[in-house]
Amino acid sequence: MVTQCETYLASTNAETAAREHAERTADVAETALRTARREMAAAVTSNSANWEFKLAETLREVEKRVRQTTDALRDERDLFRKRLFESREREAAMSRVLTEQAQRLLEEGDTIC
Repeated sequence: MVTQCETYLASTNAETAAREHAERTADVAETALRTARREMAAAVTSNSANWEFKLAETLREVEKRVRQTTDALRDERDLFRKRLFESREREAAMSRVLTEQAQRLLEEGDTIC
């Protein structure tokens, strides 16, 4: 039982760390998108119409990739949240079972004495 609890705790810690990593990565991606937009806007104003078109197209591609990455990270975060909830539910169930078993053993011990 102790091994199961330790395994569960390690699993929960790993899931929490992965979720936090996904959230940090999403924040970094959004910051990169804002920076790219500023840099693209500055470049567009200083160059020719052809260059402006190329930069705008590049910005659209960057935004698309960032959006896809952000969406994937959010999906992953949601999955980790779901797994964490399920793990906590299992932990609560195990706790209830252990509490009931301990209570029965105490009652049996009282009866024997």
